[in-house]
Amino acid sequence: MLRSLMPTLAVVLLVAPAAAGIEALYVEQQVVVEAVSGRPAMRGLQRTWMTNSAVRNEVGFGQEEKTSVLLVDVDSDRVVLIPSGEKQYVQLALEAYREVVAMRLRGSGFAEAGTRPVLEATGKTRTIGDWTCTGYRLRQEGKLQVKMELWIAEETREDFAAYLRMVQRIGLDQVLGRIGEIADRLPGFPVEVTMEMVQHGQKVTSSHRVRTIETRTVEPALFEVPPGYERIEDSALLPH
Repeated sequence: MLRSLMPTLAVVLLVAPAAAGIEALYVEQQVVVEAVSGRPAMRGLQRTWMTNSAVRNEVGFGQEEKTSVLLVDVDSDRVVLIPSGEKQYVQLALEAYREVVAMRLRGSGFAEAGTRPVLEATGKTRTIGDWTCTGYRLRQEGKLQVKMELWIAEETREDFAAYLRMVQRIGLDQVLGRIGEIADRLPGFPVEVTMEMVQHGQKVTSSHRVRTIETRTVEPALFEVPPGYERIEDSALLPH
């Protein structure tokens, strides 16, 4: 009986589907960093896939091969940085990566003591893509002066809440310092954000515009280092 079942079992194994995909929140944004000191503006694309325990973030300016990749695995307490155009990667413990972010945050002025960002609704509405958005203004004074104009899509409230929970779990809400602390007050995804920063008399303007917010089924390998990549040590990325 067992022998008679073996051919059938072999066929089933051959045609069995591959490992099931996993659901991930996918957010795609256009990014523009305006001219600084006469340099031309940089235009690029940021793509983020996020599950309950993993993140893949890609940022690319210009040609596709110049895309840098960040991989976060919360369950394994691991962060991987893949520089653009390189078959190499740097791996850090999640806590070490948080320290790197905090160090850069202090250097940028976002974490200046005593600053109090102010968020207020403008009362204006606007349609951006498929979303009806409400306008907000944010400002922060100090050594680093920040002004932001945000257009929020309230219909994305649940997606934004899930996104924010993961960002906070990783600790990346520190990236915007005290400004990041008010993210809980936003009623949905910031579909379009324009930010102006002035530090030491130099002004930098950047903008993000969301093109896609959706749930996608992806392969687990999306959150892993591709085969053939070499692990290296980069002291510039390690906390001091």
